[in-house]
Amino acid sequence: PASPISDARDLEDGAAVVVEGTLTTALGDLEGGRAGFVQDPTAGIAVYLDAELAPAVPAGSRVRLAGTLDSRYAQRTLRVAAGGVVVLGSDALPAPATTATGEAGEPVEGLRLTVTGTVTEAPSDLSDGLGLMVDDGTGPVRVIVGPAALGVLDPARGDTVTATGPLGQRDSGGTGLAGYRLYATLPGELVVEPPLASPSPTANPTPTA
Repeated sequence: PASPISDARDLEDGAAVVVEGTLTTALGDLEGGRAGFVQDPTAGIAVYLDAELAPAVPAGSRVRLAGTLDSRYAQRTLRVAAGGVVVLGSDALPAPATTATGEAGEPVEGLRLTVTGTVTEAPSDLSDGLGLMVDDGTGPVRVIVGPAALGVLDPARGDTVTATGPLGQRDSGGTGLAGYRLYATLPGELVVEPPLASPSPTANPTPTA
């Protein structure tokens, strides 16, 4: 039987588990066609495949996944063979929880979230999309914007952005406490508001006689 994803996240690395949930990214949309995210009513978790999956299984698909637990770059991950993916149908995407950028961490890892903040650094090109550092004043979080979510948008430093997607982690330093990143991969999951223009100075009124 399938386990709730919240229970699966608590298992030791290497434990075999089966989960059912809704894909919050296409499975095969990240990390060279080998990764994605799945969520059920209890929690969310990253999925990493043993080989590239083509075509990708679309976001919104309800899937049953059989695999083993791992902590990949400190991210709780379900490692799955391509044969361990069963598509059960389609479903609505889980409603995102609105979260402060500084609170995007371990308690909400794997869940579909929405954050709003200011782009504090120049955007950078990454393997999975455009990287933005976003901060609402509570602390920064990296947002990875995929091509479908980016579209014709051109976010820049100083813009206010709202991004939606699952929260993952890639902690290359080994502390287990850093590297959180939100993946906006679907159309509409990134909204950009340019900074407000400063008002033009007004001339001093001419004194009357």
